[in-house]
Amino acid sequence: MILYVSLYKGTISGEMERSSAERISREVSVRGSRQVNEDRSNLLTVAQVAAELRVTDETVRRYIRERKLKAEKRRTVGLKKVWMVTKAEVVRFAKT
Repeated sequence: MILYVSLYKGTISGEMERSSAERISREVSVRGSRQVNEDRSNLLTVAQVAAELRVTDETVRRYIRERKLKAEKRRTVGLKKVWMVTKAEVVRFAKT
């Protein structure tokens, strides 16, 4: 997700204003994408959780359905949503 910030309304009269706005826009864009990547690096898909727990994908989905394993639906590409589980939750579940 890229977030752009506009610091001016209407037309830009000076080159200095334009370059400052573009620089800030790029900085916000980079910071926003890093945060999304950090969030995603902490999340696992159903297939990854199944591999960690050495069970099938359907078993992981059943654990989620029965609320034995906490998960949330996240949008990945376009409108597609998939179940995502945090690494901490997988560790907690594996200990029980």
